[in-house]
This record gives sequence, structure tokens and C-alpha cells, in this order.
Amino acid sequence: MFWNDLKKLLPQYDFEYKSGKHTVKENSVDSKVKEVIWDKSDFQCIDPQIAKDLSGFFQRSKAAGIFRLDCDGAFLVQSEDKAYLFLIELKSSFIPCHIYKASNQIISTYIKLNMILGLLPNYIKGNIKVKGFIFSRPCEEKSLRDLDRSNLLPPNNKYITETELTKHFIKNKGKNITIKPNQCHRLKDVPLGSNALFDELELYHIDVEEPNTSITMDTSEFL
Repeated sequence: MFWNDLKKLLPQYDFEYKSGKHTVKENSVDSKVKEVIWDKSDFQCIDPQIAKDLSGFFQRSKAAGIFRLDCDGAFLVQSEDKAYLFLIELKSSFIPCHIYKASNQIISTYIKLNMILGLLPNYIKGNIKVKGFIFSRPCEEKSLRDLDRSNLLPPNNKYITETELTKHFIKNKGKNITIKPNQCHRLKDVPLGSNALFDELELYHIDVEEPNTSITMDTSEFL
């Protein structure tokens, strides 16, 4: 299994195999969404500190901003015929710039974890389906009014903008948006080969209603 090879390769980090449940936490004192409990699966848990440490490396290297972001949690799950990489980010509010940043945190974390997983003998990038999850409070009326007043870029614009991403999640509650690398504006002019990037990313937004600070997810629904 990947987690065991990662543990041998990078013994300083915390890699675990968990059966039944796995919790991803946001440790900020002020956060309104503090944890997501993933249920009904077996989890190969990846230490989020790896992505954070690589963010530090890229920051010291003065690399593009997309490399300096990371998300709250990551794990691998296996179904009967497919492996999945889940990437999770928790936000307190549904503000367009926060949701857009969360999507870039997920993309950045994928790039860094793919680098590490690529060192393993049995890792084949194309065999892993990538899913990103953003959890936050529902959209507030003010944010909705602001979005209604906003203008989208021309229809021939190939990038998914902050406004487009947020509007999709409001109008299509519970439905994912599929993103390809050439639609990511933060990757524009970054010289990355196809081996460094996902083929496509399924991105979800999940509401966490007040006063709840925690939500439980049935992992099997996303496999």
C-alpha cells in the first residue's frame, strides 16, 4: 500500500492506515468549520505537513504563488477497481475569493503530493482519480447579490474565474465541477509537464450549516 511505502521513504512524517473513519481538522481557533469526519471506508492518510514543508521550499525558492499554498487534509481510498486521492480544505465562509483560494490550495497540494507519490514503485498517476472538497458555511445573501452584479469574462475565456466557480456551486448545490489544468489561471505561464498535473480534478463544495462546526461524510458516495 502507498501509506506503508511512504512511511519507509519519509519516516519523519505521519502516515496511517485507518479503517472506518478518518477526521480532517482545521486547527485555527477562529474557524467556524473545524472538522470533517469521513466515514465508511479504509483510508491511507497522508501527513498534511509534507505539503506545508514543500510550500516553504517553494517560497524560499521564490517560485510562483501557486506552489506556496496547501490544504487541510489528504488521503487515498480504494474502491473495487479504482484508487482515489481526496484533497480537503475547510473555510469559515462562502466568500468568492475564499472559495477560489481553496480551489488553488487543493491544486497546489496535488502537485506536491504527486511529486512525492511519483517516487514510489507502484504509483501510476493515471490510475488515481483526483477529487477536491471545499467545506464552508453556505453562501450569504450579500455574497449572492455581489455575484449577481458581477460580470463574467468573455465566453471565449478558457480559464475558470473566481466568479464562475462560485456561481457554479451556488446554482448546482452538491454537484461537482470538473477542472482541467489548462483552465487554472494560476498555472498560466508555469512551465509544468503533464506528469506534474492531474488529468482532471472533480471539485465539490459542501455546506456546513450553523451552528454545526463538524460534518460527517459518507465516503462511499464519492467513489
